[in-house]
Amino acid sequence: MFGLSSLFSRINSFEKLSILRVAKMMISTNVSSRIQLTILGNGALFQPSVIVTTEKINYLFNCGEGTQRMIIEHNKHLKLSKIENIFFTSSKYENWSGFFGFLLTVSDIKKSINFFGPSKFKNIIEIFRPFLYSAEHLELNHIINDVQATDWNKNLIDDDDFVIKSLPTDHSIAYVLLAKDKVGKICIEKCKKLKLQPGPKLALLKKGESIDHDGSIITPDQVLGPTEKGNAFIILECLTIDCLKEMFEKFNTFTQYLDDKDLELIVHITTEEVKNSSLHQKWIQQFDPNTKHLFLTDKNHYDLGLISSSKLQIILNSIDGRFFKNLEEKQRNFFADDFKRSIVENCPNMTTYNIRPVRKDSQFELLEPDCCRLESDEIKNQAFDAINHYEFPINDQKLDNGTIHDRDESPRVLFLGTGSSCPGKQRNTSAIMIRNASNRSIMLDCGESTIIQMNRYFGSKNVADVLANLELIFISHFHADHHFGLIKLIKERSKISTNPITIIAPYLIISFLNLFDQQVENLSNYYRCYPCEDFLYENADDDRKNANDFHLPSSLQLVDDLVTVNVPHCFESYGIVVSVGGEKIAYSGDSMYSDAFDFAGKDCDLLIHEATMNDNLLKEANAKRHSTISQAIEVGRNIGAKFTVLTHFSQRYAKMAPINLIKDPSLASYIEKNVIIAFDFLQISFNHLDELVALKKPLQIYFKEEIDKMQNLIKKRDLKRKIMSSVSS
Repeated sequence: MFGLSSLFSRINSFEKLSILRVAKMMISTNVSSRIQLTILGNGALFQPSVIVTTEKINYLFNCGEGTQRMIIEHNKHLKLSKIENIFFTSSKYENWSGFFGFLLTVSDIKKSINFFGPSKFKNIIEIFRPFLYSAEHLELNHIINDVQATDWNKNLIDDDDFVIKSLPTDHSIAYVLLAKDKVGKICIEKCKKLKLQPGPKLALLKKGESIDHDGSIITPDQVLGPTEKGNAFIILECLTIDCLKEMFEKFNTFTQYLDDKDLELIVHITTEEVKNSSLHQKWIQQFDPNTKHLFLTDKNHYDLGLISSSKLQIILNSIDGRFFKNLEEKQRNFFADDFKRSIVENCPNMTTYNIRPVRKDSQFELLEPDCCRLESDEIKNQAFDAINHYEFPINDQKLDNGTIHDRDESPRVLFLGTGSSCPGKQRNTSAIMIRNASNRSIMLDCGESTIIQMNRYFGSKNVADVLANLELIFISHFHADHHFGLIKLIKERSKISTNPITIIAPYLIISFLNLFDQQVENLSNYYRCYPCEDFLYENADDDRKNANDFHLPSSLQLVDDLVTVNVPHCFESYGIVVSVGGEKIAYSGDSMYSDAFDFAGKDCDLLIHEATMNDNLLKEANAKRHSTISQAIEVGRNIGAKFTVLTHFSQRYAKMAPINLIKDPSLASYIEKNVIIAFDFLQISFNHLDELVALKKPLQIYFKEEIDKMQNLIKKRDLKRKIMSSVSS
């Protein structure tokens, strides 16, 4: 047993580790009555990922960006707390890009995690170690199962429900899941004939043991009904023809690894090119016709998965489509007959295969129908009903779906993530884009799944152009919720543009990128790093006119001026002040009150300030060196910010920040005239900030029930504190 802090000196000891076997036979007396295989990522918006759920524990196969958010979204069916084993089909970055965010999230509810994957993970863990300090108590057990492992053919899992094996190649690892046979039910009539009474002897027979009864040996088959057979399931990755050739030649149809079980389903993580190749067609034909094949590729026709977020955006769009556009998520109707084919492809997220119980019709079902298509009109009508008595200001420029911005030459600010700490149903982690009418942009922070948020907003057809025109990324500090999407964004942009993107970041982030280049994947040709310290406000010369005086590349055309500011939060925390299109924008990053930031941001046109916690959590905010909502507003008022946008909310306030619960009367006027509440996918332009400020009222009307709940919680918390205080005194 060991935590992350001691993992690195002992990780080699796991080369010969296999999970202790609970059962020695392929039959179990304690098989879960319900076992499902569910698609978390179908390959389109979310990287291919599969979760197998039982009544006891869950098994996760691959953990790309957005995986933990999908599990949180669908917590009616899936539980983070039940995941004990994670299996990686290769060391490809996309397969594990959400793994370390997942570890940080579950570290509060889990004591240990077992993960199975290539030996390369030893270096990967070392690189990410500085960001996992809050999960040091989590036992992380790495079981190496690639071709370098001497005992890769041993069982990885042997429990009540499954025996799980790995079959490695030089390119990837396939996993064979052998469902245990379920012991038959006790036949009461047979027991009566043998004069067996309920008790310990009957329990032994149920466990598969013979007993001595009145001098006669009774075997289990004399009292038990027929055994319910368990079949075999395979999850494999073939992304290239070379990988396919090796898989085909080495394992053929996997017959020798199935322990005489029928192969019921293969999940293929692959590409359209490989799937359509003649070799792959030949391989498929080798399998039994009753074997089903489920394909996960990047050409999938369904993006929907984060349903709460998508529904919220429809509601916000119905309230004011100028600032909240409809998302560009691929969706269409799905027909149940598609599940009846032997080859299933283009399946929505949350497509589920029922391993147990056996169903009369197809074993496939769609666990969440909303992952096919959302009924937008129905959702909009609910919003209209909730705010039907509110009279919107008359504005002849009001157009649907954000089209007012198409003719607007002023800079625009797009919020891609407005939540703190970890992804939530409605709010993703921090990411903000500043754009102009020519589509040039910079990004302030880049939390996990930022690229997914970009695809949802711009659409898969347009996101390439947006990435190509992204000039700069600023990372405010090393906390995971501000940069765990950076690598994926660099990788996606490298497919489109060979021009390096400029990154301004703390030294710790720059060091992390260098290590990633050296030990995981070399991306150094696609970015140029500059330390935040080089741009500190106190280091700026009086004669400095613009950002280029700091020797930034000439390709950085959007920014007229740029300074960074040390802010009080954690080691190497920075805010930033930029001038874009004649507008001065100050971004606090994560920060408590800072005189230096106030001075640098004075009289800014727009202040973007973290407002993590409500005022009643002042002690918690101070302990974590965050700002409360009132403190953020006070900064805006004191520095003369024309407008203040609040962001980085605790996931307690996922739908609506409780701004109307602020008790300080001195802030009332500034709140009414100058304060904006950020939501994911809010896009604002400087020519329409007054109208956006006015949206607080209809938003508060719509979210009244949510605000009332928060108010009641605050009252209960305050009462508890008073009681505790009186007891202690």
